[in-house]
Amino acid sequence: MNKKYTKFIIGGSVLLAIIILIIVYHNVTKIDKNSSSTTGNTPGNLLNGGSFCESGGKIYFSNPYDNNKLYSMDSDCSNIKCLTDDDVSYINCAGRYIYYVKNNAKASNTNSLLRGELYGVVRCALNGGRYTTLHTGYSTDLALSGNTLIFNGVLNSKNVTYAINVNGKNEEVLLEDDIANSSVYKGHIYYSKPSSSGTADHSVYSMRVSDGSSISYLNGNTYMASVVNNVLYYIDLDNNYALTSVNLSNNTKKVLTTDKVVLYNVYNDVIYYQEETYDHSFNRMNKDGSNQIKIYDGDVTSISCTSKYTFFKMFGSDTLYRVETTGDTAIQKFFVTAD
Repeated sequence: MNKKYTKFIIGGSVLLAIIILIIVYHNVTKIDKNSSSTTGNTPGNLLNGGSFCESGGKIYFSNPYDNNKLYSMDSDCSNIKCLTDDDVSYINCAGRYIYYVKNNAKASNTNSLLRGELYGVVRCALNGGRYTTLHTGYSTDLALSGNTLIFNGVLNSKNVTYAINVNGKNEEVLLEDDIANSSVYKGHIYYSKPSSSGTADHSVYSMRVSDGSSISYLNGNTYMASVVNNVLYYIDLDNNYALTSVNLSNNTKKVLTTDKVVLYNVYNDVIYYQEETYDHSFNRMNKDGSNQIKIYDGDVTSISCTSKYTFFKMFGSDTLYRVETTGDTAIQKFFVTAD
């Protein structure tokens, strides 16, 4: 074999190796496009702060025992791992990526303080790698609609609603107001107009994610509106905080419970809710309002539903508890220990 042919073989092999490396790098780092109907978490979980998100047999969650760092575990609560050091909330997941809000202003998060990474919207891989900050600055109420992330932030000392592509491009202000972005349905966000808007109007509005146009959808004095499977749910402030549903197909309205509801989470065929009528209790019922069962006497916060368990905290405590989402109603303390 002559030297010229040998050099040709070596050069060709090197070039082929470079091409393969480029292809592998591109496939690993590219941001897959989501379908237009993709959402990142359930409306109920996001209404409760987005501290838990289930996807692909995994639960991604904010660990209150470890400065609210991002952890993952299997849906049966096994195989627990720490993914990132951020103080996280409003967790969303789609495809190969996790999206969340970070708030590292606490003095306990020394590494983030030294790096100056206090606030923002983050994208990372399912194992916590390929960490990218998509937006810097105070952020909250993150949700995913297709390939667009919607979140609240501050611009020129004013609260606004932002949109940004999942690849970190095309950031824009959708609305010059901050709204609850938790309920994404068919490319729209359904929300109760907030008190911060400076008006007495608390009707349910629908905002189109593609252009930020917003219209009044249901007149009323409402709170915590969400849409799940073509049914609108909201707390009716003019009817003693009764949890109410409206079927969007035929506009049939139904009062699901006359209890004074202050927090709820709709998950598949059940609804978990906190009531403050007389005795303050945490309850579960079917989505049509039937079969109401008391889970706990007292106040709870952060109701987060997954396929097997529903997680929550007692008011004023960071201790996690869980109950079977559709099964036995016995509550258990849930302690997190990384494997």
